[in-house]
Amino acid sequence: FVSSLPQFWQDYLPTRRVSLGLDLQGGTHIVLNVGVADALENTLDRNAEYVRRALEEGATSAEVSRSPGVIRVTVASADADTAVATLQESFPNLAVERSEDGDKAVFDLSFTLAEKDALSDLTVDQALETIRNRIDYLGVTEPVIQREGSDGILIQLPGIQDPERAKELIGRTAILELKLLPDNAEAPERYLSGEAQLPDDWEILEGVEVQVNPNTRLLERSPMKYVVESKTLMTGDTIVNAQPRPGQTALDSPFVEFDLNAQGATLFEDLTAANVNRRMAIVLDNTVYSAPVIRDRIGGGRAVIQGDFQLQEARDLAIVLRAGALPAPVFIAEERTVGPSLGQDSIDSGVLSFVVGGILVVLFMILYYRWAGLLADLAVVLNVVL
Repeated sequence: FVSSLPQFWQDYLPTRRVSLGLDLQGGTHIVLNVGVADALENTLDRNAEYVRRALEEGATSAEVSRSPGVIRVTVASADADTAVATLQESFPNLAVERSEDGDKAVFDLSFTLAEKDALSDLTVDQALETIRNRIDYLGVTEPVIQREGSDGILIQLPGIQDPERAKELIGRTAILELKLLPDNAEAPERYLSGEAQLPDDWEILEGVEVQVNPNTRLLERSPMKYVVESKTLMTGDTIVNAQPRPGQTALDSPFVEFDLNAQGATLFEDLTAANVNRRMAIVLDNTVYSAPVIRDRIGGGRAVIQGDFQLQEARDLAIVLRAGALPAPVFIAEERTVGPSLGQDSIDSGVLSFVVGGILVVLFMILYYRWAGLLADLAVVLNVVL
């Protein structure tokens, strides 16, 4: 009933207020679609590497390739039975379809229908949990986050002050990858213009370069292209914590420091030890944020991401890294800013009806039941206050 509580109330009594929902204070309403198909393809990519290793361990010489929805394995016909036994034993979730190509046996591996359904459900559930964690970091009170249909997620954020920032945090895939830069690469422009041939195991990524302006002595960010090796040496799934940090000097921009779990720390230490004096690209969502030279083995499981961030950008990046990467990209299917469906007139009417109705009940109880009615009124008032 009051906009600000008196000091004596704040000193001795609870001050937490009722959280108003979307109908009373308005907010943001978003429906997301999860890219389940992309998640299935990413899972097949990982399985292709596992298939290759399993066949190598079984002493079977095989050629493994990928096409949409399928892992293709080509072996000599003499090795076909051994390959089939290995595939069926190690990958029961994959359906195997065999064909012949001269003296070669060709196996097309794809997910069974039951496995597709299970992976689709798991992908949406993981995306839901990741989004819930990110919204918790935003500090939104009483949000609604729930599945809608087979691949949809409904999000309602009451009273959100910055819907654009909320959408950026919610929808960011946040896939962190570490890749090496080849030592003998030409300038990216030569590959793009066709003057040089880009090797199959290299790729060109967009990125940023941070330099000090000699005139203003301020850091400036400029777009830049990087030639990197396609192979991902490490991903961000081993990150256990991430924090934004201010720059060391006035000229330095904020950066993000992240900690790895025991497995990630060991892998990162081995990775840096094996590639001293080489440049390593820190790639987030296919954008190179920095490409430092590895000067020495880096132990302790701690590293940084630099990219001329604003402080708010560093904070948001730390949030999505802490909350984890989305298992698949998400797309906004519906978005609207919702005003209070119960307008001020409705709220005023509700308050008036509560006051008038309460007074009438109190008077009736006292007139009809006398002292017993007065005691009952006190009990009801106490119940309302509690």
